[in-house]
Formats: sequence, structure tokens, C-alpha cells
Amino acid sequence: MLKDLFVHLCIMIAFLFVGGSIFKNNPYEISLINKMIFGVFTGILGSLLMIFSIQVESETIIDLRHIVMIVSAIFGGFVSSIITSTLIAISRLLFLDINTEVIIVSIAIIFVGAIIGFISSLKISKSKQWIFMVVISTFIFSIILYFRIRHLDYFNIILFNYWGLSIFGGIITYILVNYISRSNYLNYEYKKQATVDFLTGLKNTRQFDLILSNLMADAKIQRKNIGLLYIDIDYFKQINDSYGHQAGDSILHEVGSILIASIREHDNVFRNGGEEFSVILLDMNLEKSIEIAENIRTKIEKHPFLLPNNLTIHITFSIGVTTSQAVGDTPQNIVKRADDALYSAKSKGRNQVCWSLAKEERDHPNRYNLSAKDRYKKHKKFITTR
Repeated sequence: MLKDLFVHLCIMIAFLFVGGSIFKNNPYEISLINKMIFGVFTGILGSLLMIFSIQVESETIIDLRHIVMIVSAIFGGFVSSIITSTLIAISRLLFLDINTEVIIVSIAIIFVGAIIGFISSLKISKSKQWIFMVVISTFIFSIILYFRIRHLDYFNIILFNYWGLSIFGGIITYILVNYISRSNYLNYEYKKQATVDFLTGLKNTRQFDLILSNLMADAKIQRKNIGLLYIDIDYFKQINDSYGHQAGDSILHEVGSILIASIREHDNVFRNGGEEFSVILLDMNLEKSIEIAENIRTKIEKHPFLLPNNLTIHITFSIGVTTSQAVGDTPQNIVKRADDALYSAKSKGRNQVCWSLAKEERDHPNRYNLSAKDRYKKHKKFITTR
């Protein structure tokens, strides 16, 4: 018995650590596909445990397949539990000679899977779900086991050992599952904190450097331009001084939401620090980038920001715009041009859009579709850089 229990636990530990990687990227949001994959994964595990089961009689075996079904339900809910139990039931039909008793047991396995899946949907703690699942599944399988071994003189010893095996295996697996879940949670949170700004939920400056470099490399291969907007909230320090940092945080969070709503789904928004934001626009020429920047500036200027003290204020943006070039451009150059344009917008009175032209754009404006250059030239909202 101890030897068989050890083999069962070793197989489960190995499979669960591998299976835990399925939910490593985001332990909070488990897609239907992942639930189905995990159901198949645990179904294979349950079938494997049946191969290494404890043989009571020629057609009667004891194993921890119901613990595997519980793990499936805890992680993947009803869908995963049904898939797992169905695969285990099919495996039982394949491993043993098909007769009435084997068919009844296979149906019971699917029935237990449905009950466990239902328990997983109850609004109770995971520990209570686990206890209910272990007790109910063990009880049902004990009834089936009783009717199959009641003719044996020592059937009561077998039932006692089965309950002990089930409870001990359930406890060990519960500890293991909690460890894997916590590890996945910490991995996700640490990864999130390293890439996402905690206040706005936008990508942070580390992600900006990485994504900009990757996108520029791809853009050069595809010979497409990337638009870059550098954004600064005008006189933000005065807002913090006048209304407090809580009000400033509220504005930053709302600004992030407005920026996301103002761009396409495949574009990127970042908070670079303080009151500074940036936007990367994919496959975008300078004229369209300026139009998007002006749209953002206008939207922010008209938007009423409700502060925590129920006061409403208005803010403005200064925005610097530039685009990458297909040949000879670098992330450092495009960032410098955007920063120069932002500085120009702030030095010329703020609440406006300025852009910086690379030398190649300045020398060949028609090649880069810069009709916006002439449109805004009278306002002197552009600068040129080498």
C-alpha cells in the first residue's frame, strides 16, 4: 500500500508541476481553451494512475483518480472536470474487459466529475470546496467499492485503507496545489510590476524601451514608419500643489484611460514617469500622427476631470510628434526628436502639438507625405533636427 501510494504521489507531483505552467502567465483569467487543455492533461494523468493502481481483484482497482478530478475542477471548473472524468471513464473501458459493472463504474466516474465540477462553482472558499469534493467523491467510490468487494472477509480493511489513502493523498495534493497556485500568482505579480505602471495600468518605461526597439526593427524589415508621441500634462505640479497628490493620481489614471480610448487596439500607450506619457503608432506617417496627436490634445482640453473632492478641473497637453525612418534611424534618434518636439511645444506656450522632422524628411518632404507640414507651418509648430 505504501509503495503504491508513493508511486501515485510521485506521478501526481510531476504532472501537476508541469500542468501548473499552463496557468503561469495569468492565473486570474483562464480561457476556455486552457480549461479544455487542462482537462485533457489531467485526464491523461488520471488514466496513468489507473495503470499504477492497487489491484484488489481481477476487475477491482484502487487509485487516486478522483483527486486528479478534484484538481481539474479547482483549476478549470466544470468544463475541465467533465473532460477529465470522461477521459478517465473511457480509459477504464479500454483497460478492462467491458461488462455491466465496468460500464456502471465508468458512468459513476463521469457523474462524480459533474458533482465535483458543480461544487467548484459554489461561492465558498477553495479549502471548503476541496473538503466537500474529497469527502463526496470518496464516499461515492466507497459505495461502488463496497458492492464489488463485500464478499471478501477483509472488505472493511480495504475500505478503511481506501479512505486513509484518499484523505492522505487529498491533503498532500492540496498542499501541492496551493504551492503551485501561490508560485504562479507571485510570478504573475512580479512580472506585472516589472512591466506595468501601478497607477495607470499602462505599460511602463522599461516596456517602452523594449517595445520601441522591437517595433522599429520590424518596421525596417517591412519598410513602414512608426509614429511616436511624447506627451506632457501642462502645469501638473501646480495641480498637485493646489489639490493634493490624490487628485493628481486621479487625473493620471483618467488620462491613461483617455489615451487608450484614443488610439487603435494594436497601438501602444506608456507612462514614462510623473506626468509624462508616450504613444507608439504602428504603420503611421507623420501627417496622420499629427492628426491623432491633435485629436488627443483637443479631447483632453475639453474633458472635465472630477477630483476626489468633487471639484471639476480642466487640463491641457503639450505633445511632441515624430516618425521613424526606414533607413538609418535608431530608437535613440526617434526618442530625441520626439523629446525635442515636446520641448518646443512647451516653450511656445504649451497646449499645442509640435513635431520634429528628421533630416531626410526635411530634404524630401514629398516622399514622406508631409502635407500637414504646410498646413501647420504658419503656426510655427514644427522644428527640424539633424
